[in-house]
Amino acid sequence: MKDDRVHPVSRQIAKLHVLEEARHVSFARTYLSELWPTLTEDDRRAAAEFAPAAVAFVANQMVNDDVYDTLAIEGGADAARSNPHHKARVAADLGKLTGFLGELGLIDDASRATWVELGLAA
Repeated sequence: MKDDRVHPVSRQIAKLHVLEEARHVSFARTYLSELWPTLTEDDRRAAAEFAPAAVAFVANQMVNDDVYDTLAIEGGADAARSNPHHKARVAADLGKLTGFLGELGLIDDASRATWVELGLAA
């Protein structure tokens, strides 16, 4: 997006993509901040129990098994997912999300261990 070597149309598309993603994130933060306090205790507990599995599922999709299958690298996707650099990067990249969920109270001292165990938080 900021690299002058990239074609101007591609750079503009990247800028628009970043802008739209920022808008979606802002909407989601506002929506969740307003909705969370209105939920029943049971609904909050259910969301808190479901959230780490949902986030782990999405984070797991960042490694595409088909790439390793196409290249005939047996066990490649598993090796990529277990790579310490990859694990650290996932936890770091999710830092804003997990911080926000902590502010809401969705991640607390009791549930943080689950997030860490799944590699979603440091």
